[in-house]
Amino acid sequence: MNFKKKSIKLRKIAALMLCICILCCGCSSDTPSSALPTVPPEEDAYTPPIGDLKMEYQTLCSLYLPSIDGTQLAQVTVEIEHMQTGKEAETVLEALFSYKKSEDADCIPGYGSVKLAGGMPVSQSCGIVTVNLSSAALSLDETQLFTLFMCITNTLCALDTVEGVNILVNGTSPGLDIAGTIPVGCLTADVLDDPAMLLARYTAQRKQTEDSAFRMNAALYFPAQAGSGILCELRPLTFSGCDTAELVHTLLDALSFGAEDLPNVPDLPDLNGLLTEEIQVTEASGTGQRVVQLHFEAALNNALVSAGITRSVFVASLVSTLSAFLPGTSLCAITIGEEQITSLIPAGLYEGSGQTISFSGGNMRYSDFTGFLLTNVALYFVDESLNVTPTVRSIPSTWVCSPRKLFEQMLEGIKYYDTEKQISTILPEDVSSADLIGISQEGDTLLLNFSQRFLTECEKLSYEQESALIYTIVNTMTEIYSVKRVRFYVLSGQPASRSEGKSVCLQGDFMRRVQ
Repeated sequence: MNFKKKSIKLRKIAALMLCICILCCGCSSDTPSSALPTVPPEEDAYTPPIGDLKMEYQTLCSLYLPSIDGTQLAQVTVEIEHMQTGKEAETVLEALFSYKKSEDADCIPGYGSVKLAGGMPVSQSCGIVTVNLSSAALSLDETQLFTLFMCITNTLCALDTVEGVNILVNGTSPGLDIAGTIPVGCLTADVLDDPAMLLARYTAQRKQTEDSAFRMNAALYFPAQAGSGILCELRPLTFSGCDTAELVHTLLDALSFGAEDLPNVPDLPDLNGLLTEEIQVTEASGTGQRVVQLHFEAALNNALVSAGITRSVFVASLVSTLSAFLPGTSLCAITIGEEQITSLIPAGLYEGSGQTISFSGGNMRYSDFTGFLLTNVALYFVDESLNVTPTVRSIPSTWVCSPRKLFEQMLEGIKYYDTEKQISTILPEDVSSADLIGISQEGDTLLLNFSQRFLTECEKLSYEQESALIYTIVNTMTEIYSVKRVRFYVLSGQPASRSEGKSVCLQGDFMRRVQ
């Protein structure tokens, strides 16, 4: 009896070892010794996509809400269905705002009335998200409003792609106080402190005296290369006081100092040194909104040209930095020499290049430049030894989660402003975006359906070249935070290896290759 049990146990162990061996073998036995790390083929449970289908996936997200006793924030885990449209942050905030009071947590302050503003209420550049709330948030008292801010901040910072959060109300940073004189800054996660105590501490630090220095985070927007847009970087700064002009001077110095973490960002000139008048804060005619007035020397034009910075990108950098930070001040007016800027025609943008942007009364705001926001993404190419190698490129933030946009960027090859230039594309010249005939997502698996021409062009490559090509695609696509593996189809089928040791078996799922 004992022997029989032992025999059954041994057979189970043997079967388990056989499964492990199969998993380690790749998708066919005719590949060279450097077998591709794919998951072995199995019965395909997926439908090969035709066209770009809705890319839906579900994930567990942490929402931070007031605890029932109101002394801290409580974490609640919920399952959220996302659309792969680059609006993950907005989807999570909608779940936060709709959460009803339960035994685990209270609802947000202003539940039912406070909502995201219209238009584009959530925007992102690199790891910094800017949230624009409806004016109903102004009905909350200081403690309620700051508690709402921390609910938003901690919820968003729980996402892998978010580092800090700017919060506006009706397009304006409201400040920590009702008068709108104490800056909020760019908030980061703080899940341990009671929001009321945290507010008191922040406010006290900035109210000690009019000239007391304080340190806080600011979101700085820098020009990207080639006039393509702007990139955001989180930076702790020391401010000499809460006077608006002093805040502006500090922000201008930080922009002129340059980016610390962003690669390949051109250097701005000494902006404070180019000011011709004292910084003024006025009221916009007929609106009561506060406007920061900046007057620069005409020499700024040549300084920007020398630095390779277009006027439109410079203005976007400056206005986005000031409008997202200055409390109670949403508008900026900029004069260079004798010319007040009342319109811009951007050149070099990925989208909207050549289209005129007009500013009523010359007053510019954050929302005028959301189309300039970029995020750095890794695209994969090959070096001369066919090693799959990344380069960093700045692309529109809304493209980061689009497989088609990423594939199109790969097709364009290396740009002069990419971080790594000693690499090249291995995608055949005759392959185009039209050869990616279908895209969809199932769980964490991205499904890519290619044309016959893609396969025909791949047949001209050696095994090593074809392998490298496949992994430039796989590694690039798995930069999308919800994608962990890629499944390839050609005309809705998964081709096996065509000849021993000379072509890649595309059956199964491909996972990221780590060099």
